[in-house]
Amino acid sequence: MKNLLTLKFGKSVFKFGLGSVVATVVDLLLFVFVFSLILSPFYAYLAAAAIGISVNFLIQKMFIFEMKKSVYSTFLLSVSASIITTLIGAFLIEEFVQWSILTENLEEIQVKTLAYILATGIRFFLNFFSKKYIFERKFI
Repeated sequence: MKNLLTLKFGKSVFKFGLGSVVATVVDLLLFVFVFSLILSPFYAYLAAAAIGISVNFLIQKMFIFEMKKSVYSTFLLSVSASIITTLIGAFLIEEFVQWSILTENLEEIQVKTLAYILATGIRFFLNFFSKKYIFERKFI
């Protein structure tokens, strides 16, 4: 039974990861090549994330989770969780782009990209567990 649970959890994380990669690529490209050119890292992260959140919800609804509630309530809860984790990510990215170990050794676009990857990695795990609960009413 434990092996089945581990396999099911691993498969769920893998599918969530693939969906997140698609949404994150959209998000990253918008952050680095559009929004960070005209906004501070904090607001650029939020703007790009707003589009990534929408893409991610559609992927999760269609391919990853089984909804236990209505689309409307699931969407509202999902977006609420995404807003919270996105704000956490925005504060993290604002901090990461100021780390001297990055700014002294990398070009500006590399610093922004690496800061984005670090913040998004943390956000990935926060999102997985919150969305798993929102969609399916369980954490594992």
